[in-house]
Amino acid sequence: MKKWEKSVFNETLTLGIENLNEEQGIISGRALTYSEKSRNDRYYQEGMFGIGEITLPSLFNHDTNSVVGKVHYDRQEKFIDFVIEFNRNVEKGKEAWELVKNGDITTVSIGSVIEDAEWNEKKECWIMTKGELTELSVVPVPGMKNAKIKKIEPRRHQKQGEHNAKNI
Repeated sequence: MKKWEKSVFNETLTLGIENLNEEQGIISGRALTYSEKSRNDRYYQEGMFGIGEITLPSLFNHDTNSVVGKVHYDRQEKFIDFVIEFNRNVEKGKEAWELVKNGDITTVSIGSVIEDAEWNEKKECWIMTKGELTELSVVPVPGMKNAKIKKIEPRRHQKQGEHNAKNI
């Protein structure tokens, strides 16, 4: 029987841009649908990343030295939605935003630590059962077809102490 060893894992997902406006700085979409098979022949057990909202860094190509903004994850039982706020006050944030806005990059990739998984003999693949999200990166390589950007919209001004994800 195969045994899973805890590991850092990145999963690439496809985004489809539906709306575009020169003044916009926020994108949103579906990062993961649990029932969908990944391009790496893995499945994710429903709710394995927990339930609820969390905010983490958004990176360029999983490079921890290339923060482009922040991602707000909305973790549900059957899927995970996201909102990325690009920080266009830093070079990497501006660069990543331009690449997404122009359609040069159309995919994201979940960064996570997979703590446990089970080998499924029938499907001949790993079923991820427990993990922790660490970031969401914009990347140039496509993967899971159902991770779509729902909308791109302008960054909204907020009152001090107010959370941007609540304004979307």
